[in-house]
Amino acid sequence: KVLSTDDWNKWVESGGGLDEKTTPLPELGKIFFDRYGCKQCHNTDGTANTGPALNGKYGTKEHCQDGGEYLIDDNYIRESIMEPTAKIVKGFNPVMPVFPFSDDDIKNIVAYIKTLK
Repeated sequence: KVLSTDDWNKWVESGGGLDEKTTPLPELGKIFFDRYGCKQCHNTDGTANTGPALNGKYGTKEHCQDGGEYLIDDNYIRESIMEPTAKIVKGFNPVMPVFPFSDDDIKNIVAYIKTLK
């Protein structure tokens, strides 16, 4: 079905036909990860890109440019999304923009990242 630009924008803003009440959180997270272009900088196959790869990272520790070592957990991921320059991983530049994600969007993205092995 072909939509006008206005109808398309309304459809996207409404969630693109997703039922957020029945779609599993990791699936929603992958959809948001793809939709918002996260995969342009963060690979999920173990290779570094503009940003660090995300697979297998949840529950591990990351060394950052401030000299700290931080556990990658829900709070770390939330902070990295909401304040992307707070803790820059060693070897990467602070280039990630701030996204206007809701708390639910972040929960979904975290759920997706947890599934990446």
